[in-house]
Amino acid sequence: MFGILLGIGGLQVLAVLVNIARTKVLALWVGPEGIGIISTIDQTIQFVTHFCTLSLPFAAVKFLSRAHSEGSEAFRDGYVVFLKMLLLLSMAGAMVAIGLVLFRSDLLPKEILPYKTLLLLGLLGIPATALAGLFPNVLAAAQHSTGSARLTVFTGIAMAMASTSGLLIGGITGLYAVSVSTITVLAVVVVEYFRRELGLSIAQCRVGIIAGFRRMGNVVSFSFLFYLGAITSTGALLVTRYSVLENLGEAEAGFLQAGMAVALLMSAVLTPLNGLFFTPRVNRAGPKEEKFQVAVEFQKQMAMILTILSIPALLFPHVLLALAFSPKFLVAAQYMFVFMLWQSFTMFAGIYQALLIGLDDMVSYTVLSFLGNLLTACSVLILVPHYGVIGAAGGFVIGSALVSLGTFVRLKLMHGFALPRNVVFLMVYSLLLTLVLGSVFRSYDAWHYSTLLSKCAVALVAVMGLFVFLSKKDRLDLVGFSQKVRAGTW
Repeated sequence: MFGILLGIGGLQVLAVLVNIARTKVLALWVGPEGIGIISTIDQTIQFVTHFCTLSLPFAAVKFLSRAHSEGSEAFRDGYVVFLKMLLLLSMAGAMVAIGLVLFRSDLLPKEILPYKTLLLLGLLGIPATALAGLFPNVLAAAQHSTGSARLTVFTGIAMAMASTSGLLIGGITGLYAVSVSTITVLAVVVVEYFRRELGLSIAQCRVGIIAGFRRMGNVVSFSFLFYLGAITSTGALLVTRYSVLENLGEAEAGFLQAGMAVALLMSAVLTPLNGLFFTPRVNRAGPKEEKFQVAVEFQKQMAMILTILSIPALLFPHVLLALAFSPKFLVAAQYMFVFMLWQSFTMFAGIYQALLIGLDDMVSYTVLSFLGNLLTACSVLILVPHYGVIGAAGGFVIGSALVSLGTFVRLKLMHGFALPRNVVFLMVYSLLLTLVLGSVFRSYDAWHYSTLLSKCAVALVAVMGLFVFLSKKDRLDLVGFSQKVRAGTW
């Protein structure tokens, strides 16, 4: 499992590096204020996209994984049904949102009104963006995890090039114009690729949308329950951005994005491991005990990878912010580790949530996600006016911790799921390391040799500490994997 995860993760690292390059260009070109505007508009478009697509792209992982177990024809018909439904919903949602902006702008938040043109351009790309969210999940459901990761990387590279060239040509307006055109062309190209290479032809499907969903089972009820959790999550982020923009201004909204960026980049590497590798496996037909075993092993591997990836960012926050943005954003180093703590809780919760979904316990998933996101939004609204951006980070941690703990308790009490003691201690170690190292080193940016030596020593000790939580079998597996890496056969 570790080799597969590392392969997918390596592709995601490439995507992250491309995104860093894009962010760097944006930061140098538009500064904190421009980053604040772009991130707020992007979050608004993301919210509208999630609102109108009813979480169907994610539902595709579960139901297409099951359809793939039944045969190629069932898989093809399921893909076409999801594709057609997504197109209808996203096009309708985009038209309604555009009409609202054009004719009822009085209903919009006043903070976004000066940027109506940018918002309109972004809304035009909603249908293609919705399909871009579906395509990697189609490949993942077909057990092409690496292919799915490659598609994600390719899309990220293309969009980074599009946004950068658009920015250089026409400023922020050009960024959105070129990006929307590019994502639309990509969607058409991928549909054609699926037809030619995978045999997923729209013309060969003789099943209507309604009949297709009935054949696959409870798609509508599943999507709706998942939708309630997903839309409130996006909504909580939207509330946060508007709260910071309203109370603190455009520059602080840019610092918010910078503080979140490193944590989100780390999430961009690790979250696909869940969606492309773990989620399809726990949604295939099989006994509950087998899914538990996969979940335990995946949790352990994720905790280790998460800890290793976190250490450089915790020890050198100023360096990462300067590289990814510019020296103007270094103020975010003071609270960046709190956002990383948020993402740690979020990724742990994501594993339990995927397992709940694989066990068809959608009601519990929805209730816990809804409550956690509601708590996040309320905490942010209370804390931001008094504590600024670090208040937003604290609100995120509160909500994600509730979801993580609540989901685990539900799995344990109702489904009999349990984690080995060494995995529990490993997770606690990872969280404490983030909190302690982030608190201590957020103010140490000196390049004196003694400071660098101290940070390197701390990093070495932190990584070596992971071996305490490995079983004898884990250590043997790690040695075997390292031998394969040296031999070039992994």
